[in-house]
This record gives sequence, structure tokens and C-alpha cells, in this order.
Amino acid sequence: MQIFMPQPTVLVVDDEEPNREILRDLLKDDGYFVLTAANGSEALQLLSDEVGLVIMDMCMPVLNGVDTCAEMNRNPKTRSIPVLFLSGCNRDSQLRPALNAGALDFVEKPIQCADLRAKVSAAFMLTRIENPALRRRLYQELVLSEAERLRQEDVEPECCFEARCAL
Repeated sequence: MQIFMPQPTVLVVDDEEPNREILRDLLKDDGYFVLTAANGSEALQLLSDEVGLVIMDMCMPVLNGVDTCAEMNRNPKTRSIPVLFLSGCNRDSQLRPALNAGALDFVEKPIQCADLRAKVSAAFMLTRIENPALRRRLYQELVLSEAERLRQEDVEPECCFEARCAL
């Protein structure tokens, strides 16, 4: 007897099509089912019970990432979906609003594939934990252990790409 295990679903939201394609291909290679959206408004329309993680650019036209994340947190059906932001900045003044809106973490540009893989894996391990503070604390611990596991397996350490930034 075979047991059907659905693929975990990731929604990638970025206004730059090449970024969406690169992330989609990378995540598909890792066994995830990937949906894509070009802005926050499209993302909100695609969200469903099947989406287990959102990876989203912070700066997009129509509806930016921070406002999209805040909208997700106002909706009881989507507030427990973790959000990882793509960000080219690491200034606290720019990152703090995203964390306040409910983001779980950030993936820095240029994107290191091992870092992305560790964060995606850790986020999926915690999808059933609804307490944001507990989820964030456990997530940080899992990212460290996943990163170490990937280093030991020597999973494509050279994999890196510069995500495009809209001006």
C-alpha cells in the first residue's frame, strides 16, 4: 500500500519574473510545489489551506510585502502561514516593520541557496505552531541545525544568485 503525501506548497511573490523563476526552479528541485505571484494583491488571491509558506519580496508595486504580510495576519485563515521576506537591506529601521507585520525571517540578497534551504525547511517544520513568539524561537534553533546538516552534506555551497531589485 502506498501512502500519498502531498508536496508542501510554497508561494513565491516577487515583481521580478526572473527572481520568481529562479526560486520556483530551486524549490521544485527540492520537492516543493510552487505557486508564484507578481505582487501582494495576486498573492492574497492565491492563498489557500494548501500554502504552507510564503517567500516574498519586500518592495513591490500594487501591494508591497509588508502590507501583504499585515493583511495575512488580519485574516484568521492565513495568519498562521509563515512569511520569509527577500531583502537586500539589513538595516533594522527597514526590517523592523516587516517583523512587526508578522514576518518569520528574512532571506538576504544575494541569496545563498543553503541559507534559503535551511530557512524553508525550518519554516515547514513549524507550520502547526500558532504562537508567533514560540514559533520564531523554535525556528531560529531549527535554522541553525538545518544549516549545519546541509554543511555536513555539502549541499551546493556555491549556489548563489543575485535577485534583481526594482528601483
